[in-house]
Amino acid sequence: TSPSVLMPVFNYVKTYYENNDIKKNNFTFKKWVNKELNTSFASDTNILQIFYKNSDKDLILDVLQLISSKYQNYSRGCCLI
Repeated sequence: TSPSVLMPVFNYVKTYYENNDIKKNNFTFKKWVNKELNTSFASDTNILQIFYKNSDKDLILDVLQLISSKYQNYSRGCCLI
């Protein structure tokens, strides 16, 4: 749930809300992560499970794809020797 990886996703969600006139009071990265996002590793694996809670199905798919892309790019960059 690092801001260095997920901040672009948060900004995408924030822009989506603004463009669709969805009001979120005091919408911050920390609140978004705590209320809408849940990440954990699958038991005894290196597989990251991502759960995103939202009522907008289109947004859910977009956000999950964006998160997946960001984590894939992050994992490629962090593990190069």
